[in-house]
Amino acid sequence: MKDLKNYCGITQEELDQFDFRSKETIDFFTGGWFEYYVFDQIKTLPVDDISCNIKIENDRGVSNELDVVFIINNDLHIIECKTGEVKDYIEDVIYKSGQLRQNFGLSAKSHLVILNPPSREISQAKKQRANSIGINLIDYKSLKQKDLCEIFREKLKL
Repeated sequence: MKDLKNYCGITQEELDQFDFRSKETIDFFTGGWFEYYVFDQIKTLPVDDISCNIKIENDRGVSNELDVVFIINNDLHIIECKTGEVKDYIEDVIYKSGQLRQNFGLSAKSHLVILNPPSREISQAKKQRANSIGINLIDYKSLKQKDLCEIFREKLKL
């Protein structure tokens, strides 16, 4: 906790406000923070609009949460953010990202940003699968080589 306080620049009083038994605090520390990090990085780009944690429901009543959504040059971009070990459910995440893109039409751009443990690299087959259905997959290896903003600047030709 001491390292967390120093790194984040928060005081003991601020830390004391966290209720580590609450669902919101658990959600934040188990991955929610990464969505806010991605949001903060993307908003430095010349976006027309950006939002985080959007809840949507389709006409069949199926609801989803969109981690980060932004519009740039009249293109809709949807980012799914994941942290930790994704090996067991990466196929589901790729499928969900593909379905969301399909729901918004082919003009929607889908991105999957994964902060996976360095020892658990995403396989080339999974990366090819994501790419084949139009998902831009950015993993730990990519983030270690380049800043997230730089990756998006190159991908979007900004």
